[in-house]
Amino acid sequence: MPPTVVASSFLTFNTTLFNMKNILSLFGCLLVISVAGCNADFSDWTVKGHVAIEGVDKVYLQSVENGSYRNIDSTRLDKGNFKISLNQQQQGFYSLKVGYKSVPIYLDKGIRLVLNFEPDTNQKKKIVVQVADSNSEENKVLQKWADYVQNLHVGLQKDKAIPLFFQGFETANKQLNQWLAHAPTQNAVFNQQFLDRAKNDLVYELISFTRSPQGYQADLTAVTAFVEEIKTDNTLFSNAALANGMPYLYRYISLYIDFMVRGGANQFVDSTLEQQIALIPNDTLKGYYLVNNILPYYKGHDKIQNTLRDYGKYLVTAKQQQLASEMEQKLKPFALGRPAINFSFPDINGKEVSLADLKGKLVYVDMWATWCAPCRYQIPHLEALEKEMEGKDIVFVSISVDKEKAKWEKFLQQKKLHGIQLHTAGFDNELAKGYNISSIPRFMLFDQEGKVVTVDAPRPSSTELKEMIERLL
Repeated sequence: MPPTVVASSFLTFNTTLFNMKNILSLFGCLLVISVAGCNADFSDWTVKGHVAIEGVDKVYLQSVENGSYRNIDSTRLDKGNFKISLNQQQQGFYSLKVGYKSVPIYLDKGIRLVLNFEPDTNQKKKIVVQVADSNSEENKVLQKWADYVQNLHVGLQKDKAIPLFFQGFETANKQLNQWLAHAPTQNAVFNQQFLDRAKNDLVYELISFTRSPQGYQADLTAVTAFVEEIKTDNTLFSNAALANGMPYLYRYISLYIDFMVRGGANQFVDSTLEQQIALIPNDTLKGYYLVNNILPYYKGHDKIQNTLRDYGKYLVTAKQQQLASEMEQKLKPFALGRPAINFSFPDINGKEVSLADLKGKLVYVDMWATWCAPCRYQIPHLEALEKEMEGKDIVFVSISVDKEKAKWEKFLQQKKLHGIQLHTAGFDNELAKGYNISSIPRFMLFDQEGKVVTVDAPRPSSTELKEMIERLL
């Protein structure tokens, strides 16, 4: 399963806490929307303001298409001032990007939006947005909500992170419930879209928090009702329009799946792709999950081929089909039956051992390093499998990428490792380059004729590996 990305900030980046400088808040993303089904065009709106942020010389107007930002227009600052006016833009939600900050805005016929940006005197990395009194009620509501959600992350930067988060969450949820009971504006179209996305924002903030360093061990009793609502609400991913409204939709889906698989509990629970896909009710969103969260992580052609065979029916848009095809084509050189790269590396005594030397046997290759904890975790499982396969036509080749050869040699002597032990300093070699290996552990299986079985084989700890080997012997 691909790695899960954890919490982000709403309108500010909490780079110290999460060390993820390119993550925007979900709500900021949710509200960057060209609204599906809302076809009214308008040619009479302006966004203007002043930017007093050092290093910023340009302002961008953005929408979202296929889960990614698209720049509609931009303008350079003139003595800190900016003004953007466009014709024939669809009414709805957009984003104004200033520096690292993306601010949700709502545009409709006749709107004159004025926003001023300045640094926060109390927090060096924070940008304050001032909304003019003349702005539309829709944009005042957006900025009010932005402040509510931003306060969740201000709390995360302080010592009492957990209670401050829950306090901010309760305040934001209370405001959302008030708006659900009493419409926030006179614009019925805006109200429905805004409230739906505000609910998604709170869901995202909570499930992100449970995967943050502070929230991982937090007691969720204070938000039990909201947690239960998330677990039973099957509408969160029922609308395909989210794909054209959320540039970080894929992080949201990944976090949501993780949250649902573990039942809201703070624990790690593995899951199959079948289980993950089943948690997304909309087929189009299933497709986006595949092409953004699953297929890019495959290293072997066999895996992407099998996944497309089983789940390709969910690739319903032309863009999804294009992306999947490109990824499948990229892995074709690694396909079953292709001649394997004839690697050659020295053993502890300096003797070169190549794949060609091992012809006539199955060859299971493990690229690893002594400093790699996941690699070391697999060693006992690999040793047990080697022992079980003694006398059979299979060899186990471990290739260390340790930069310091002496550390590798010492490790081998201490652990008394079996199998063929080889060494190469890092990833600058024909095997790593040929099979796009940049992270470890990495396992590969080659047949008796020196051809590829898979360049992304199951790990020794997996029962799938033994079954695969036995089928080929």
